[in-house]
Amino acid sequence: NYHLLSCTVPILANLIIRNNTANEGGTYGGGIYATNGNISIQNCVVRNNSAGYGGGVWIHGSSGSIKNSVIYDNTSGGSGTSVGIASSSYTTSVINTVIYNNNARGLKVVDGAGVDIVNSIIKNNVSSADLVEIEIGSNATASIRYSMIPNGQNAINSDGTLTWGSGN
Repeated sequence: NYHLLSCTVPILANLIIRNNTANEGGTYGGGIYATNGNISIQNCVVRNNSAGYGGGVWIHGSSGSIKNSVIYDNTSGGSGTSVGIASSSYTTSVINTVIYNNNARGLKVVDGAGVDIVNSIIKNNVSSADLVEIEIGSNATASIRYSMIPNGQNAINSDGTLTWGSGN
């Protein structure tokens, strides 16, 4: 997997990241684990990876962007997620991206982080006992515009701040 620590502005572009298992960083980020940098993931496929948290992608302690990418068939343990964002005071953008068919929540934003989701699809991500696609932890924020999330706001578990914009 790609394990990026303290990189200034790493860019992952036009890649297929598949068949990886996280065994470092507390088992975060099976496909991509980025910390302390401003990561850009562009035109990538992230599939069939596994981790305790963030089976596909885990962004921690930094901002970032995921654009024009597909993240699917990743596996997370316990109350994990397919894409995890834990970046106190930072915001990550998810634009023109599809997150689907993962075994846990599609996207989880925690630890005071923010996510801006635009023109994206998040669906068919299954957690053990519910149909939640997105989880927003306390002190975290999410803004969602022009995106498809089946069941709309009913598929979002929010203890933080949700801005449900137009076009959803």
